[in-house]
Amino acid sequence: MLPAAHIVHRSRGRLRLKLPDKCRDVDWLQRAASHLEQLPDVERVDVTAVSGSLLIHHRAGPEIKEGLASTGLFSIVDSPLSTPPVLDRITE
Repeated sequence: MLPAAHIVHRSRGRLRLKLPDKCRDVDWLQRAASHLEQLPDVERVDVTAVSGSLLIHHRAGPEIKEGLASTGLFSIVDSPLSTPPVLDRITE
């Protein structure tokens, strides 16, 4: 089963994916980033291993999502991650 990649932020030219199952897995995240950087519309990928996130800088539009999914590295999930309970208490 592929790890789930949650879209946690997107803006023109940037897409942040969070992969909770890959938190602190530096080797996997670096390999994934290297693979993604080979895609024609991807300019670079920044890795934050402690949170298991990939920040993808790209030249594509919304179709970038399909291009990323086609790599077979992960499955993309549009639903946001649940908010940690401590944040719920702070924002109340």
